[in-house]
Amino acid sequence: MINLRKSTASLNPKHSWHLPIDDNFHFSHNCLKNFDQNGYDLTSLEREYALVNGAPLVTDGWRSAVKQTWFACDSIDGPHIDHSYLYERKTFKGAALEQMKKFAEKVPMAYKVIRLRAKWGIDVSIDYVSKEHAFELFHYEWDDFNLDNVLEKQYEVEKIILNTDWDDAARTFIKRKDEWHHLDYSGQDKFKSDFYGLSPDRYFLVAWD
Repeated sequence: MINLRKSTASLNPKHSWHLPIDDNFHFSHNCLKNFDQNGYDLTSLEREYALVNGAPLVTDGWRSAVKQTWFACDSIDGPHIDHSYLYERKTFKGAALEQMKKFAEKVPMAYKVIRLRAKWGIDVSIDYVSKEHAFELFHYEWDDFNLDNVLEKQYEVEKIILNTDWDDAARTFIKRKDEWHHLDYSGQDKFKSDFYGLSPDRYFLVAWD
């Protein structure tokens, strides 16, 4: 049986970075590589602002994001958490914005970051694995530029996660495998959303204003 634990983490309502980074930071176009226009991966420049402003930054290889663990569990077979995070992406105000504008005078690519809108998101995936079966049991991603909308969706998803018998759900998925196994990712995603009574995922909002 899956032993789910909901963390005490919460999304920060602040829209913006306000504190500037060290003026000695070596600013160039290289610190703006791998810009993610619709997700939460940060450029190395954004990462510096996140650190200075005290954000919960997580770095894995070249990828960094402001995110916090949402749900966790110790299960390693049957239903188990693959990943579960609360995400944030910020814009710039005050001294941080003025500093960014100075950077942009030298490297106009900085306007990619300056023109960002703040957004928040949720992402949770519960998989099932056994000797006979391996499949995604639940996966939901949703984001918005309005934090209240995200919090409303977060609450809706939390009720499903905490009130579902995941072993029973897995047995149902196995029994109904002929209804979803042949579908592509989008088709399986819709099957799961319909099964749990959720609106479709939404996680491709382009962050530029």
